[in-house]
Amino acid sequence: MNYSVVIVGSGTSGQTVAIKLAQAGISVALIDDRPLGGTCALRGCTAKKYFVVNRELMDGARDLQAQGLEGLPLPQWEQTLALKNRFTDTVPENTLAYLKSLGIHVFQGTAVLNSPDSLQVIPSQFRRASESAKTTAITELTFDSLVLACGSDPRVPQIPGIELTLDSEDFLSLAQAPQSMIILGAGYIAFEFSHIAASYGARVTILDRNASPLPLFDPGLVQQLLASAQSRGIRYVPESSAASIEKTPGGLRVTDTAGNAWEAEVVLNATGRVPRTAELNCPAGNVELKGSGIRVDAWGRSASNPKVFAVGDSVAGLPMLAPVADGMAEVVAEVLLNRGDNSCVTPFSSLVIPSTVFSNPPLASVGLSETAAGEKYGEDLIVNASDTSQWISSQRIGQRHSGYKVLIQRSTKKILGAHLLSHNSSEVINIFALAMAADLPAPQLEKLPWAYPTAVSDIKYMLRTV
Repeated sequence: MNYSVVIVGSGTSGQTVAIKLAQAGISVALIDDRPLGGTCALRGCTAKKYFVVNRELMDGARDLQAQGLEGLPLPQWEQTLALKNRFTDTVPENTLAYLKSLGIHVFQGTAVLNSPDSLQVIPSQFRRASESAKTTAITELTFDSLVLACGSDPRVPQIPGIELTLDSEDFLSLAQAPQSMIILGAGYIAFEFSHIAASYGARVTILDRNASPLPLFDPGLVQQLLASAQSRGIRYVPESSAASIEKTPGGLRVTDTAGNAWEAEVVLNATGRVPRTAELNCPAGNVELKGSGIRVDAWGRSASNPKVFAVGDSVAGLPMLAPVADGMAEVVAEVLLNRGDNSCVTPFSSLVIPSTVFSNPPLASVGLSETAAGEKYGEDLIVNASDTSQWISSQRIGQRHSGYKVLIQRSTKKILGAHLLSHNSSEVINIFALAMAADLPAPQLEKLPWAYPTAVSDIKYMLRTV
């Protein structure tokens, strides 16, 4: 069977491309060996947010004890899990129905490249594949263009006993909250899930092989976040690499390379994620990899096969964020709608795509870091930064750790980056991203009238010295 475009992956980026092309009358096939809907909806950002919301409410009540509140809400993990499942259980069926309504042909199975313009759909051997993907008939497809939106899987480090650990998907499916947990790694997942578990009463220890966590975020704000986490009973151990994991009568024991040992009911592997390209047989399709990610240009086209595009987590070197995947998918769809001509299509850039760690408080960022901005702009850089724990907007909610850093070009007054640690920073960062995308100078952003008092109205204080 031949299709104008074949798409591998049914997450947000794969669906974005498939829907736009199908609505334009282009023949599209979509392949996935997992239940349809992708990581974000089923086992990532959206699913996680059910637990994040409950955690925010419980932590907020704790922060206001003796400041207007007495007594704490009773956490109910099982009810939160049921609410999350009520959403996720409907996603695959609803996704399939919508794709079919657009005339998109859906194949459940594993995609394996045969040549630069053909692939086979074969039965999946993946343990988390859908039942239909495990038993699918072998089918060969040819294509004019191929879009690889394969997503990513948890990294599995070579540690004896690693098979005993949970990954993020396992954690979000636990029947009940753990009483204690060790986390390997100190990135987004580690900090978000440590705060979730701690809010349900777990004793949490984070083992980080590096000297400090969250390397993509502002170091000063990260240290404030660490102080907040430790005040909530989360233990952070830097420069600790797990050497082995073994069962104990009460759960698991992790021993690090220095011989230190920690025990907990469960261990969460949060050491990162890797592009899911191993099963594609990329050499047969002349698809060049960098590590396990696909090498592409700024329009998402493969560096080695012009028929192939890649988006989202499967791309080498891109931040693994849903907005990045969706932004790149929009670019690829536009190129394909122009019959592969990218001359009139703006290339993709992740510079003004905001990101958030949904910790307590949330840590948010967009644009350049202070280091990168300093290297590029030198003395033409203004750094506005402050601890905001004494601001009234922090005090009235019992927020003891908060701050900001805004980077501005002195000569043009353009905002180069914004870094926030505060309640609602996950929303406020979007205002900074919008201003940067629109080239709105800092003085104009400062003068805009905001509803007051709100988290967004604090922006004017962050820009006041410009």
